[in-house]
Amino acid sequence: MDSLIAVGTSSAYLYSLYASYMIIFQNITLNIYFESVGVIIALVTFGKYIEGVSKDKTREAIKNLVMIVPKKAKLIKDDKEFEIKASKLKCGDIVIIREGEQIPIDGEVIKGESYVDESNLTGESIPVFKVKDSKVYGATINKNGILYVKATKDSNDTVISKMVEFVKEAMNSKPKIARIADKVSLYFVPFVIVVAFMSSFIWYLSGKDLEFCLTIFVSVLVIACPCALGLATPVAVMVAMGKGAKNGILIKSGEVIENIHDIKTIVFDKTGTLTKGELYVSDIFVNDFDENEILRLTASSEFGTNHPIGMAIVKKGKELSLDLIKPSDFKAFAGLGVRSKINDYELLVGNIKFMRKNDIDFEIFDRKIDDLTEEGKSLVLVAINKEIKGLIAICDKVKDEANEVIEALKQSDIDSVMITGDNKKSAEKIASEIGIRQIYSEVLPEEKALIIEQIKQEEKGLLSFVGDGVNDALALVKSDIGIAIGNGSDVAIHSSDIVLLKNNLKDVLNSIKLSKETIKTIKENLFFAFFYNVLLIPIACGVLYNVNGILLNPMIAAFAMSLSSISILLNTLRLNKIRFD
Repeated sequence: MDSLIAVGTSSAYLYSLYASYMIIFQNITLNIYFESVGVIIALVTFGKYIEGVSKDKTREAIKNLVMIVPKKAKLIKDDKEFEIKASKLKCGDIVIIREGEQIPIDGEVIKGESYVDESNLTGESIPVFKVKDSKVYGATINKNGILYVKATKDSNDTVISKMVEFVKEAMNSKPKIARIADKVSLYFVPFVIVVAFMSSFIWYLSGKDLEFCLTIFVSVLVIACPCALGLATPVAVMVAMGKGAKNGILIKSGEVIENIHDIKTIVFDKTGTLTKGELYVSDIFVNDFDENEILRLTASSEFGTNHPIGMAIVKKGKELSLDLIKPSDFKAFAGLGVRSKINDYELLVGNIKFMRKNDIDFEIFDRKIDDLTEEGKSLVLVAINKEIKGLIAICDKVKDEANEVIEALKQSDIDSVMITGDNKKSAEKIASEIGIRQIYSEVLPEEKALIIEQIKQEEKGLLSFVGDGVNDALALVKSDIGIAIGNGSDVAIHSSDIVLLKNNLKDVLNSIKLSKETIKTIKENLFFAFFYNVLLIPIACGVLYNVNGILLNPMIAAFAMSLSSISILLNTLRLNKIRFD
């Protein structure tokens, strides 16, 4: 793009050298353009400086993230405290964090309790109370008390390090619309050089002197420099990425931000996405067995599982101080349940489909099952030595913002779909509560991706999947745009295109809003860039000279070119004023 400026100023400079020679040695009076060359270069340099300052502002998101990355850590080893670089921490290390200190690593609290300020990551100003077994994240601040934290990740795999990586990758990526602009610029430069030569040559043929033709030639080259065209898209993408990162929305590429606003269908996973994922045991029913013993055996079977329902049962067992035993012959069946052996008991713990698959008769609980499913509860059946002995009901709460988000999507003509492994009645209860009509229930993890493919074929437009679990990873990849809830599994986060750090469904709407505003800004920028060239290139060619004697001075052309770039940068920076819900 700078080649046009280089050719134009070099031509003016060489002509000025020739004119100087003629004035000094031939005593012929000619105009020289040294001052024009100097002013043009000065104006272009000033424009580049303003451009650089603006770009630096758009990179503030990365700078701010890098600045809050923890530098030091206090490692506990052999009951002694050592200060080391936070970058040296490994999974399994234990660190101590005192009041007012920054937590250096992602991990779990093993001792102590305190309020932790997580605003660096989520933007939420209210501190979160942490106790034993609570998850904490690097770059957050311990507000009071002392915390002992065991690292669950290496220092280069923390949430904050991923944020820096995601934002850098996104800012270096180009959406389709930017590649189109680059292609236009590729052909535009030689086209302008041809126009400059042709217009100056035509004026020369019409009888104008070399000086007049040179003015035309330089003015066309300078004013048509497509700097504004080159800035229109990348700067907008950079500002949008920074705005998203500051508000807990990590978008992994420019192409993603270009496509979000075209979403026509959003498929939501239920547990942990539409619901809070804070499952708890609400009811326990037994068949000729002790209630606490059923809970103890079931919790023992589920001990160590990462499934939300299993974790809820284990949590209940711990609350009642039951003696949990590590099972033998443990085997998990995805989307169904688990089989294990504890002492002389052979246990099958799982859903109705799992019981039927193993020929377990649970007719005695039929009425309870009907009643509980009508209430929207998830059910866990317990068979001991091939006989049904227990029924455990699990509850979850719908997220406060779920109803509002689904209604807003409906107003935007975006279809909402819910997908869950729960039974049909339980799924319908939750769906009716938040206003979703299309439901896929009793879905196994491996079936989620197949359903995504099916919906993509049936529906027009782009499809997005929103989930948080390990079993959502394939569905996230198969969707056009995968959105991972921030407190989800690492696998889900790595498989997604967008990560919502705040775990708030409103950020789905905010992502769409950010995309719409960004594309709108890019289109405005491209329009300004093209309109500027279409309007001023003919004037630089001298079309007004025979009408009213106006001939564009190359210095004015340079000023107009710089002004066009600055106006596009200022228009783009308006993205920072977007307000999110």
